[in-house]
Amino acid sequence: TINTGDAKTWGVNDSSLKQWTPIGNWVHTEGYNGTKYPFKGTFDGCNYSISGIYFSDNSRDWTGYRNGLFRCVEDATIKNVRLLNSKIEGGGYQGAFAGDATNTMFQNLYSDVIVNALFDGSTAGIAGGIVATLNGGEISNCWNAGNIQSGTKGHIGGIVGEVLGTVSISNCLNSGAVTSTSNHGNTLSEGGYYVGGFAGRLASGCNLKLRDSLNVGTVTSFATKSV
Repeated sequence: TINTGDAKTWGVNDSSLKQWTPIGNWVHTEGYNGTKYPFKGTFDGCNYSISGIYFSDNSRDWTGYRNGLFRCVEDATIKNVRLLNSKIEGGGYQGAFAGDATNTMFQNLYSDVIVNALFDGSTAGIAGGIVATLNGGEISNCWNAGNIQSGTKGHIGGIVGEVLGTVSISNCLNSGAVTSTSNHGNTLSEGGYYVGGFAGRLASGCNLKLRDSLNVGTVTSFATKSV
């Protein structure tokens, strides 16, 4: 246990709490570009639980932030761990287990982490119950029970916020509320901001395979034309 108390009561940039330093790194360089220093390999939690993770940054700047248990991972496997009573919030990419993942497998995971992408600028913040953005990989036997929310704009999903490349989601459950406070554009058909029980934005050319999975969480969008 890293922090105690109820994560629902933790505020933004709460100095009374210990800030988590995500594993791996992504350093902003210029514009949309950055340099990744990802975790590679296998993280096996051996069915243990981690509780009290707290990361909060209210700068609402997408440029330097990919946050979660891991900041970014590549060619990795994250498996057999539960994240409990925790909160991850900030601009950019926010996910319980990873902010940014490439060619990575997420297996046998549970999270009740509160995930909030605070971004309110002209570029969407991205949030996911398991991972924020996944470029190729697999999510299997995972359960998100945490509430996922974006700020003024954002792509958010109960399992993954954004899908690129070929991704498989199987035997997964989302029971957390997925809420977008976006009030610009049409959530789906106008290509503005994407909200879903499993996945938020599906990038052009991606191949998402979804099977044997269930969403029972409430999905809400406050766009001017909700779909």
